[in-house]
Amino acid sequence: ESSTQTAPNGTEDQDVARLQREIRSMEHEFKLVQEEYGKNMLNLVVVIGYLRSLLDNAAVVRYLSQAEPTMLAEFQKIMDQAEMKATG
Repeated sequence: ESSTQTAPNGTEDQDVARLQREIRSMEHEFKLVQEEYGKNMLNLVVVIGYLRSLLDNAAVVRYLSQAEPTMLAEFQKIMDQAEMKATG
């Protein structure tokens, strides 16, 4: 007598079918995440470009330094991080 047990008929087919469904579902979710990541990266590039144009404008920097110094510091941090990622 064999020491291995065999699964009831159809169980293996059901398991394979379930795994195939789960793989398709995961592939779909992965595609959605990729698309969202692409959109977020595009938005980030646009925001960085806009911040760069603001911080290149001396009048804007002067105004922010007087009226919104915390905001100016945050903008500068964002730009520093973006530049570090671009060069590193």
